[in-house]
Amino acid sequence: MEREREEDEQRLTLLLTELLAEQRERVLVDPDWAEEDRILIEELEPVLLEVALREARRTVRKVEAQKQDGLFDRVLAWVARYTFDLVTGINQTTRDRLAEVLEQYVDRTGMTLGELNEAIGFIFTPERANTIAVTELTRAYGEGVKAAAEELNSQGAPMLEIWHTNNDELVCDECGPLDNTQRGEDWESYPPLHPNCRCDVVLEMA
Repeated sequence: MEREREEDEQRLTLLLTELLAEQRERVLVDPDWAEEDRILIEELEPVLLEVALREARRTVRKVEAQKQDGLFDRVLAWVARYTFDLVTGINQTTRDRLAEVLEQYVDRTGMTLGELNEAIGFIFTPERANTIAVTELTRAYGEGVKAAAEELNSQGAPMLEIWHTNNDELVCDECGPLDNTQRGEDWESYPPLHPNCRCDVVLEMA
């Protein structure tokens, strides 16, 4: 599972790094943000669907449920709703940061073109791509588990949803207290709780 997660993160980070690099070339020449939204949705939607559906199916198999009829529809409905909001947020952040950098260039006497290009470059870095990848994979994994819980509940197999961290020195102060706690009592919203969050949710029979 951990190896698979690392591979997912590497794959999505590489994809986002390429997408941001290509986007930089376009928006600095002739920005069309509606088209930028379309490109990112087209690239990211299949990845989120694959990851969330895989996790949903794996979770259902763990509790030895026989039926998985509604999983695909549940996951697909989430992906269709969420991907637009995700992409809009990514691109709005890019637009805001670009506007801020260009404003600083106009207002700051003596700022060179080299310094401007360097400032713009920070908006499209692999580090930003990695943060998005880690955060959104955590969300996709969580939504897969949520879909599994809903499917099992609909089949008369009520499940408890339990927050899970690695319980090590890397766990932050926000997530640490939630480890091994139950949805509805100690928390409501699935991970991620913050950027770069790697927490997950596990199901237990009620």
